[in-house]
Amino acid sequence: MSSVLQSVRKRKKRRRLGEGKVVSREAYVAREEVGRYEMALEQYDRKLAVDPEDEKIALLEGLTYFRMTRYEDALRYLSEAAGYEERDPEAAYYRGRVLEAMGRTEEARTSYENALALEAGSEEARAGLARLRSPKD
Repeated sequence: MSSVLQSVRKRKKRRRLGEGKVVSREAYVAREEVGRYEMALEQYDRKLAVDPEDEKIALLEGLTYFRMTRYEDALRYLSEAAGYEERDPEAAYYRGRVLEAMGRTEEARTSYENALALEAGSEEARAGLARLRSPKD
């Protein structure tokens, strides 16, 4: 069983996830954008409980933790999404962002390079590599 699914099940025991319905991905993101991170996380967990193979939800949950500056949690979910990083430049890029924020520059560089290998035109990944190359003030 994946670590993400185990985490969801643990949280499910702590909360009554059965309340409310699973809504659209857009609704999760909308809640997150207005800073309702905990509510967004609960909804992501509901979705993962219904469909643990939904890789995009793991990606979105990782991004939410990143926005909350909970980098270890973000990395855990984004690494789960990185199982499909080989196919998804977005997962590779955001994993790089988290690793960069954690000061793990070599790993971040690898993730950015993976993103560029998948999507050569990724300006975000190019910017990430540029940040890693620039000297720190």
